[in-house]
Amino acid sequence: MKSGFLPLAEEGRRLLIIELGGTLTLSALLCFTLPSLLPAAAALFLLSAAFTLFFFREPRFVPHKPEPGVIFAPSYGTVLKTGLEDGSPVIRIFLSVLDVHAQYSPVVGTVKSVGVFGETFFRAFKKEASLNRRNHIEILLDEGETLGVEQIAGSIARRISCPLKAGDTLRPGGRLGLIYFGSQVAVYLPAGAEILIQPGTRVYPCRTILAQLKAGKEA
Repeated sequence: MKSGFLPLAEEGRRLLIIELGGTLTLSALLCFTLPSLLPAAAALFLLSAAFTLFFFREPRFVPHKPEPGVIFAPSYGTVLKTGLEDGSPVIRIFLSVLDVHAQYSPVVGTVKSVGVFGETFFRAFKKEASLNRRNHIEILLDEGETLGVEQIAGSIARRISCPLKAGDTLRPGGRLGLIYFGSQVAVYLPAGAEILIQPGTRVYPCRTILAQLKAGKEA
């Protein structure tokens, strides 16, 4: 469940500080040159601050307790596609510009590797977006298998934030990072995992169940 307090993502706080600093500097200059423009500068800051507060909001939530073999959703969004890609089960989640853009660990595990790939920036809902600039997080599950979570940049901001490194331990709800504005998240499941979600379904991080590991691999 979400709480009533909507904190701001760390990336948003940094941007808000930059906006405030720029506005104060501009206001100081206008005081001595064009004081009549001070109200416009204040309005510009309020507009940019409102934009930042909305797009970088990060609601608090209580993740479900880990369950053996269960793969939760790593983000807010809508399931765009499910199925096999190169023989492996994959779930793709579309995040519109109106969604919260932080990502969270969907499992208990350890970060095996983090790598950045791709140079294109197609719109996040297009098939070609799978080739976009993306950050691939490989997670070693307690069950001994590996799962990949891929943060895929969209065509607007084209930026991804991910502070993780190999060896970091994860639990459901642990923060993976953030994709700026419109984007996509792909979950690469272990072979044989059963997908339990359909395209078009609205998902919520660490609460919506996406898949179940194959029987015999759960414990």
